[in-house]
Amino acid sequence: MTFTEKMDIITSIIDNLRGSSGVRFESKIHQLLYRYFKHQGKMFLYHRSGGGEYGNDGWVEADSLFYQLYAPPVQGTKSDIHKKYKSNLDRLLNAIVNEGKYKGSISKYVFIVNTMDEGLPVDADDFIGKTTQALCKKYAITVDCGIHNLDYVKDLLETVDDEKLLHGIVHDIKSIFLRDPGKFELQTSDILEFLEKMLEKISETNNFISENYEWIPLASKIEINDLQGIGDNINIISSKLNIVENAKKLLDDPMPRIGIIIVHYVKVYQDAISKGMSKINIYSHIIKDIMGLVGREYETHIEYVLVYILNKCEIFERS
Repeated sequence: MTFTEKMDIITSIIDNLRGSSGVRFESKIHQLLYRYFKHQGKMFLYHRSGGGEYGNDGWVEADSLFYQLYAPPVQGTKSDIHKKYKSNLDRLLNAIVNEGKYKGSISKYVFIVNTMDEGLPVDADDFIGKTTQALCKKYAITVDCGIHNLDYVKDLLETVDDEKLLHGIVHDIKSIFLRDPGKFELQTSDILEFLEKMLEKISETNNFISENYEWIPLASKIEINDLQGIGDNINIISSKLNIVENAKKLLDDPMPRIGIIIVHYVKVYQDAISKGMSKINIYSHIIKDIMGLVGREYETHIEYVLVYILNKCEIFERS
């Protein structure tokens, strides 16, 4: 494996993680750290029920090393991140020092935030340092604590020279979507409800006018736009696009209105392009932007319509 090949694999892993949030992000990091530490002869443990316990999303018992993961559907503010850090570190130290959990030992605490395309918020007031110092004093303990974004994971992977291990991690994180089929179980009525909600919220009034172009297969469009990291996700939804088509027919009776919604999707896409965002991050950006309009509960609905538009070649590159 050449250096370039290695970095290409690592980049694909990080791009995949950037486009994830919530339980999916946690599940992918769990699988990645499990493989990484197993390769080192250590065991990475985590609570399989999801959500973690006592402010702990996973730990390496041999090193008394603990992880906390934070990846909200909409990018967290500095205040959100700081609040989460303080709350979870407090809970964890209390559980370890006062309740004797995890053998009563902790040496290091790693708080990982998915900041998408952004770096970590500037901590000019040293909130993290002061909070860590105050909590360590409260529990009379010394702990190496730090807050990181996905650069931490990238640095970790760059220490790996085993090509088989890196490909194993790629396989694991790409298959996470396949382990959560319930995420994709929507009905025509669900999509119709979302479309009507969109029409209430958006300001666009003009219908989308489609260009004349040659349709290309979705698989080719995924490759052209470097969306392989979420290709499984897109393919699963693409097999269910009949419910979007059925909802479209109901919405467009007696007059066409789906084009108004497409105009909004395209506008969000073009705005992201103008900011120089990568395609895989644009995909997640569109979902998060529209969630801010209609609510987080419509995350999957938004993605269904996004894949529908992607498949129609109305959005993303075609060549």
